[in-house]
Amino acid sequence: MGTTLEGKQINQTYQGLLKTTDNTEVSATAKEITDGKGNGTGVTLDNSGNLVANATVTANAFVGDGSGLTNLPAAAVSSVNTQTGAVVLDTDDIAQGSTNEYYTDAKVSANADVVANTSKVGITTEQANAIVSNTAKTGITTEQSNAIVVNTAKVGITPTQASEISANTLKVGITQAQSDAIVTNTTKTGITVQQANDIQTNNSKVGITPQQSADIIANNSKVGITSEQATAITNNTAKVGITTQQASDITSNNAKVTRRPIIAGGNTLDISETLTITAGTNVTVTEADGTVTIASTGGASGVTSVNTQTGDVVLDTDDISEGTNKYTT
Repeated sequence: MGTTLEGKQINQTYQGLLKTTDNTEVSATAKEITDGKGNGTGVTLDNSGNLVANATVTANAFVGDGSGLTNLPAAAVSSVNTQTGAVVLDTDDIAQGSTNEYYTDAKVSANADVVANTSKVGITTEQANAIVSNTAKTGITTEQSNAIVVNTAKVGITPTQASEISANTLKVGITQAQSDAIVTNTTKTGITVQQANDIQTNNSKVGITPQQSADIIANNSKVGITSEQATAITNNTAKVGITTQQASDITSNNAKVTRRPIIAGGNTLDISETLTITAGTNVTVTEADGTVTIASTGGASGVTSVNTQTGDVVLDTDDISEGTNKYTT
């Protein structure tokens, strides 16, 4: 909202008023509009409503068909299939031409290529001819067919492979070299000549060397232990599973089972002494399965709490309720 002229004098406001440049009324001749001090605006106006601005005119909207506007750039497209504005078209809006025609079932049925296909669905004429000339050898070429015929019933192998099978003399799955090795092996199945000689010189000690055999003989029937281990067993004097030092410790212990000392009245009980607990006034002593219970059976119970407080109790008058003896106010 602008500043009001209410209460203002002309000599205070004329500077901001708009007027014609010659201070006369608007006429058929266009005149520049200026302010009260004669400053031009670059805008001319006549009494027919013609307005000319020397600079840029900015507006939120223009009303009218714009047919009287001049010097406008030419539009690239003024309309599409009679439609203007933001046009969206589909095939229903586009007429069929003479070259690119729309699909119809009738046109497909009348197509010469479709008619000539003779029910070979999904293949070309070239593919159909290749199937016919293939002479019922489904899925193989003429070259593959000839290779099968020449193979002379040796299915899946070459002539060279067939010859090798014939020459193999019933040694199935092994080569001639492997066959010769079996023959010269002299029924020692799966081992070499050197391995056979090693077995013969082993003197029936299966799976061990001569050194291992000598060790067994010298072991004097102590199976699985050394001479040193045998001596240690002999010297152990039937103390099974413990050392000599452990045996000595057991012997010198004199059956003194480890226990804690018992102190009563400042005196430590000797191992030969017996601790006796005697009941006193208002005190009972009971024992069950090694458990001793000492309990109080009577007498003064003492003070257990003071004004609900326990422990080291300290009271002041705030903790004591007023009785017959009244507090000073």
